[in-house]
Amino acid sequence: MSTFPEQVELDFLQLADRAEVLDGKLYMMGGAWDSLHISDIEAPVAFSVAIGILVPWSLTNEPHHLRVRLEDEDGKRIHPDDKATLSIGRPPTATRGQCFRAMT
Repeated sequence: MSTFPEQVELDFLQLADRAEVLDGKLYMMGGAWDSLHISDIEAPVAFSVAIGILVPWSLTNEPHHLRVRLEDEDGKRIHPDDKATLSIGRPPTATRGQCFRAMT
């Protein structure tokens, strides 16, 4: 029996001061915090959200849509939703049934 997911699955979501994905690697500064203290609510606040998605073999080579919604403690949306489309292929060295990580 396979231990790999049969559907696209969230692998990780990290908040960071700055994060970007280059050549399949995640570069992050000031990452993995869980709260942000703001001294001036009127001032803009910059941060990054790093996301890893696991894509099973059977769902490669097709688009997968991702939406991130930011809400306050009361469930009120505080920013328009961010959307991304991810597609990951199978490299020639892949093993049949393998799971792949896509990051954004």
